[in-house]
Amino acid sequence: MRYFDTYSSVLRISSIQTLIVIVAINKLEIYQMDVKITFLNGDLDEKVYMEESERFVINGQQKKVYQFVKSLYILRQTPKQWHTKFDKVMLPNQFKINEVDKYIYMKNTNKYYIIICLYMDDMLILGSNGHMIKIIK
Repeated sequence: MRYFDTYSSVLRISSIQTLIVIVAINKLEIYQMDVKITFLNGDLDEKVYMEESERFVINGQQKKVYQFVKSLYILRQTPKQWHTKFDKVMLPNQFKINEVDKYIYMKNTNKYYIIICLYMDDMLILGSNGHMIKIIK
């Protein structure tokens, strides 16, 4: 089976611009984060196999095939798997997905609000309470 769908979690540039204006007007805190090894954290929904590279073949084991347990950067479905896993963490923690841009997560309480913007393996975190932003990070 081949995987033909491509997927990329890319935040709209107009969403970023709007949020930066909101940050400036309301004097909010904003942080940019690069999440290391992000795509290695996605869980695969299907079986993915890879033949061993010729450079690493051991004599007598030329026909060895490996099955992936987790996503790798080279797989087409990796960004989607990361986004799905991110949803599974954020939604149970009272974050809501923005109706216009599905890569914006918002949490609003009586004391603070936090907005997280996901784009590929990076994110913007902004909000009204620095302590809560630190906890989220």
